[in-house]
Amino acid sequence: MGIVNKQAEFHEFLITRLEELLLANGLGKSESVLIIATLETEIREAYGCDRHYIPAPSKANRNREIVQLARQTDPRLTRPEIAQRLGVSEATVNRVLRGRAKPLRRGLGSADWEL
Repeated sequence: MGIVNKQAEFHEFLITRLEELLLANGLGKSESVLIIATLETEIREAYGCDRHYIPAPSKANRNREIVQLARQTDPRLTRPEIAQRLGVSEATVNRVLRGRAKPLRRGLGSADWEL
């Protein structure tokens, strides 16, 4: 997916979610539209032509949850069950439980070769 599509999807997500929050907190449709339009204009004036990186959320909480689920005894969950419950791959569960969030790769060959 190209940058333009991602930016358009992100913009649509922000506008839609902001409208949902405003309506859920008691503002009417017309007030919500006015607030969104004002905010959008201010953001474009302040940050227009800039590209902004939004980092993914930290995986520390997810990793702690994987470890907690693996340690619990009642009910005892298998690694595939943990992966399914958290919406991650079984390989991710295995990496976390081995103590490495991501495998490190430096040089040639496998990590065991130390090249």
